[in-house]
Amino acid sequence: MNTIKHYLTSDNRDLYIELLKGIRDSIAKSKISSRVNRMVTGNFGDHKPCRERVWELRVDQAIECLKDYLKR
Repeated sequence: MNTIKHYLTSDNRDLYIELLKGIRDSIAKSKISSRVNRMVTGNFGDHKPCRERVWELRVDQAIECLKDYLKR
């Protein structure tokens, strides 16, 4: 099992939570949250390492919106 650690600034602000609060698209917000939660079980999905213990994840919201539009 992996552990997710939130980065806190020197004044104790959680930048991840602030990022999520700033996203208006509820679908995108949900996808980001579920993607981060899946990492706990080792499912990193589409990612690449940036530096030691830091990964960049791709959450492809635009493709999902296009698929939903084409189904209509």
